[in-house]
Amino acid sequence: MSRKERFRGRGRAGRGRKMEINEQQVGEELPSRKNKHVSTKRQLTKLYYNLLIVLFVCLVVGLVLYGRSAYE
Repeated sequence: MSRKERFRGRGRAGRGRKMEINEQQVGEELPSRKNKHVSTKRQLTKLYYNLLIVLFVCLVVGLVLYGRSAYE
C-alpha cells in the first residue's frame, strides 16, 4: 500500500472541518489588530518623559537648596 492510499481520506476530512469553521466566521466581524493586540509603547513613552521631567525638577530644587545653604 502506498503512502497516498494510506493517507488519502485524512486531508479531505480536515479540510471539510476547516471550511465549516471558515463559513461560520464569515458572518462575524473581527476586531482590528490595534484593539486585539494593544501596544504599551505609547504608555511607556509617556511614563518615561514624565519621569524625566520629575527628575529634572528634583535636580533644580536640589541645586537651589544646595546653593542657598552654601552661601549662608
